[in-house]
Amino acid sequence: MSGIPLLQKEWENAWVGHRANFNTGAASWANGGWRESFELIGASLIYSYNAMKLIPDAILHKSVRQAIPNSQEIWKLLTKEEPNFLRGTDQQFNALYSTMHLASSSFRLPTALYLIEKERLNKTKGLLTEMLKKSSDDDWERSKFNNYRNQAKQLNCCKIGNPLSLCGAKDAEKIALAILINHRDEFGHGEEGRKVRSDLFKKLHLFLILEAQVVLANYAVKELARII
Repeated sequence: MSGIPLLQKEWENAWVGHRANFNTGAASWANGGWRESFELIGASLIYSYNAMKLIPDAILHKSVRQAIPNSQEIWKLLTKEEPNFLRGTDQQFNALYSTMHLASSSFRLPTALYLIEKERLNKTKGLLTEMLKKSSDDDWERSKFNNYRNQAKQLNCCKIGNPLSLCGAKDAEKIALAILINHRDEFGHGEEGRKVRSDLFKKLHLFLILEAQVVLANYAVKELARII
């Protein structure tokens, strides 16, 4: 079993919560921070959903850099004709499409959570507040994630709810955020923590990134509801 069916149920929980936030948060729409967080979470959920639907089982348990060993050959095919991207019928490109969606989700969720945590600072600290930089820089403090990156390397795959899985881990949200920040930085070509990032990506496979997105989406939806 790939673990995708169980992960999709967790995704569905997040989507239900996200829709509920829209229905109850009409008065908060004028709040730019709330609205931007809401839209970033929604976009991330859509990208994660597309990744779940497109990703081939054959690459689920491969690391980011191993998933598409020869992307040049895929791009050669793309230059020969006009694929129907809207219908997604080009099955041979699913590995490429799914990893693009995966990266797009990882770009948005850490930003959404950053905005939520900053908003919560006006009232009370959140679970992830301590991971923010103390300076005026608008970012997460990478050095605070070292322990959680190490924990990410020890996780089992496709055992959702198991104590050795991400969903069952004690600090699931912090581990998940460490995974996504590494994923985002890697594809954003960030220089900060590059060696640590490369070491993690040799062991981190696509399913765990997808699981991290679903874990954080569920957390983000609940936290956004608190600041309505």
